[in-house]
Amino acid sequence: MIVVTLVSQELIRKGYGNLRVHLDGLQRMIQLRGGLLKLEGSVGLLMKLCKVDIMLAIQHGGPPLFFRDSMAKVRDVLARKKIDFNVNAARLCPQHDLLEPYLHDILADMMGVTSLFNNGVKLDLETLQEMIFSIGYRLTKFRPLEEERRLWQLQDAYHTGLTILTMTIFLHGGRRQILDYERLDRRLKEILDSDLEEYHPELALWLLILGGVWVSDGYDEHWLPSRVPPMARRLNIRNWDEAYTIISRFPWIHVLHDGPGRALWDRSHRDELCRAG
Repeated sequence: MIVVTLVSQELIRKGYGNLRVHLDGLQRMIQLRGGLLKLEGSVGLLMKLCKVDIMLAIQHGGPPLFFRDSMAKVRDVLARKKIDFNVNAARLCPQHDLLEPYLHDILADMMGVTSLFNNGVKLDLETLQEMIFSIGYRLTKFRPLEEERRLWQLQDAYHTGLTILTMTIFLHGGRRQILDYERLDRRLKEILDSDLEEYHPELALWLLILGGVWVSDGYDEHWLPSRVPPMARRLNIRNWDEAYTIISRFPWIHVLHDGPGRALWDRSHRDELCRAG
């Protein structure tokens, strides 16, 4: 569908006036066709549409145009193939039991997805995309409840981290630079500027390193790398291996995140030495 391509182009060009026109047209066209379910026969188009929709919702903070959660179907497919989808890995995540049930379910599914990646399980593209899009759509719908500030902070930090991880999968080819994610970047900074580290130090470290992976194609003069050495010292972390032991308890995909994470660690410490010298 040509209009999906036009929406993608406007996202890159940051042509937000035209983007609104194309989005309204796209939504009407899908509704006239009977909704997303009517696109099941055009898997390529459906997946492209879902990706653009989720990216737009994350970029602008508004609700997505559509919603698709196929995790139940994905679990059935994996079960028939005798592939273990280990949602229990979420128990490794610090304070996981304090999360709201809706967000905890997303965390559990993301831990299951990362376990598949890290164990080298071969998946067809459609199944992989269905998993990521199902998680992505649910993340766009989540809003922390108005509750005690510490719990709200915990929900917000996990939600932001899971959103960033989803985007690192979407944009693993280094295309973040050409898209406008200032809102997500600002949200990350606000969380790390808070006292999250004091109350949830392991979560803060994961969020900092994952955020560094997220911005790794736009490091120049970015605020994030300089935060790594001071946090490491406060947490008494002396090297990358010690940091890795902590962050690997959270959602983390070795093939996508190990290299950039280590590069962030090394570069941030080199830069600090240069500034001190």
